[in-house]
Formats: sequence, structure tokens, C-alpha cells
Amino acid sequence: MENQTVRKEVIRFQTRGAAFAALYGSKVGRIISMNRDGLCFRYLRDASHGEDDTRKKCTVSIFHQDGFTLHDVPCSIVKEHFLLSEYSFNLMTMGKCEIQFNEMTVEQEADLDYFITKFTSNDAESRTNER
Repeated sequence: MENQTVRKEVIRFQTRGAAFAALYGSKVGRIISMNRDGLCFRYLRDASHGEDDTRKKCTVSIFHQDGFTLHDVPCSIVKEHFLLSEYSFNLMTMGKCEIQFNEMTVEQEADLDYFITKFTSNDAESRTNER
């Protein structure tokens, strides 16, 4: 019998407006999608970035164009992808980072719930499946 990997489908919601994540000071980018468990964001990566930080524990801060901020949420990097430029001479590439939130304070949980309620699209058409 073949071994089969069963992937858990995680539903994340797209953010409305400009929402950004800042990961422990080195990666800042636009949030693609999120839920109560974590988020996914794209960032500009230059040649000086080091190796893959998968499973590294760190903190993330979340910002929205309407002035909302949520600072220092404990998290772990789950997956990181680097998108190659179509130009071989280009020193800048895009990165995609998926993070999982770790144990938060009660205040951080309340702020995250507020963010999700106010700044994400909750209708079925806006859902994205991140694996």
C-alpha cells in the first residue's frame, strides 16, 4: 500500500485595504491572506537575505492602512518560498512567507479577532486555500 500524505485544508481570508506584516524586523510585506491561526505575506527579498528560516520562532507585527497596529505576536515560520525573477541580472526577488501564530496574550487575541472581523473579506468568494 502506498503512503499518502493528507493535507489539511486551511481557509484564510483576503484582507481588505492595505495590510502589512513585519516579521522580526527583517521581512516586511503585504498580507495576502490570514485567519486566527496565521497569515501569509509577500515581501521584497534581496540577495543579502540568508537561508530559509522555516520553523524559526519569532514575532510579527500587523499594520493596516486605517491605523490599526498589533505588535509582537509570537509566531513560527511554517513555509517560505522564493520567487525567481525573470531577469538573471536582477538582485531583487519576491518571497512568500507563511507563519503560524503561537500563544498570544488575551489582548493580542482580542485585537486579532477585531482585525479579522474589520479588515478581511468573510464572504465565500474571497476565501483562499493556503497549503
